[in-house]
Amino acid sequence: MKKVILAVAGLALVGTMATSAMAEFKFSGDARARMNYKSNFDDTWTAYPADDDSADTWNSRTRFKIEADTKGGAYVKTRVRLAEGTWDGTSNTRNKNNNIYTDYAYIGVPMGMVTVEGGLINRDVTPFLYFDGRADSLQVKYKNDKTGLVVFFDKTEENEADGFDFSDQDWFGFLLNQGFEGGWGLTVGGIYQDNSEAGFAGTVQVSGAVADVALVGEIAYQEENFLSATNDDGWGGYLQATVPVGPVSLLGMVGFTADGYNIDEADFGPFIMLQDYSQVSIGTDFSEVGEAFWAAIVPTFQVSEKLSISAQFSYVTVDPYAAGLDDQDLFEVGGTAKYAITDGASLSAQIGYADVDDLGDENPTAVGLSLDVSF
Repeated sequence: MKKVILAVAGLALVGTMATSAMAEFKFSGDARARMNYKSNFDDTWTAYPADDDSADTWNSRTRFKIEADTKGGAYVKTRVRLAEGTWDGTSNTRNKNNNIYTDYAYIGVPMGMVTVEGGLINRDVTPFLYFDGRADSLQVKYKNDKTGLVVFFDKTEENEADGFDFSDQDWFGFLLNQGFEGGWGLTVGGIYQDNSEAGFAGTVQVSGAVADVALVGEIAYQEENFLSATNDDGWGGYLQATVPVGPVSLLGMVGFTADGYNIDEADFGPFIMLQDYSQVSIGTDFSEVGEAFWAAIVPTFQVSEKLSISAQFSYVTVDPYAAGLDDQDLFEVGGTAKYAITDGASLSAQIGYADVDDLGDENPTAVGLSLDVSF
């Protein structure tokens, strides 16, 4: 199937490029270097260190984006990742023989307001449901001033032997972004998984502003066996408001998961220790443990043009899916400071503490530093 997708998109690109002998190249990218110190990250948590109560870790990466546009309008987009990995003092996840790989690489052919794309594509729905995934894909995009629509087919798994296909996992989906007057917007996304564990996942997100208050609300659904943490049909949702209070921007959020709804923990905030969202997180997903309710407050103070400081306060209560366990209460408190060193370069520091006695033997703490560059 991968060959079919690439062949169809490749033939379209070749036909468009036949009238053009030159392409315009654009280069951009980002890089970072990080240091983390983590304490009381015991075997209860999926994050290392597994056999020690504290350790420092170092990691870095560099990513290059390359875009090439032909005179006929067809294009190629790719991102290359270099030397991405972590050194924790005992093992190095960087492999010197395999430290360069392609994050995504696809081609596109615009035809008026419609564009056909094919190749290895990054799949984004919403951070709450599914975000920053990769798949061999063929998709059709439509866009005008207010409407953006993507209809896609993703081949997320394919095993072949002796000409027989033993394990296919196909995703058929769509993503609609609709703008309205007054700055309001609607996002509707859905994915149907076609394999031995067929199922559907979908979400509806609304965003806009009332006076000076920015609002985002989302409700999402996961059918059993598709992204869900249990064999039930799961639901989840949240409401977020950001309010300016003098020099402070105050973000507040409440949310819930039920019946196995599984948050995309690596992309959905605003947590600093809980979930797997920040560089100092404990690396676990409370929505996989049980039904959850949470409330979070994140005030951010713009100290100067270059310096901003924020604090995180979150409370989560979890009703475990495992039988015989009582409800579990989790708390976290933390802070982030970010300083713009120069255009395209910033230094940030994070500190966090989580009260997780109901889930683990110790309460973890962590400190992180990150130097980020974009170009």
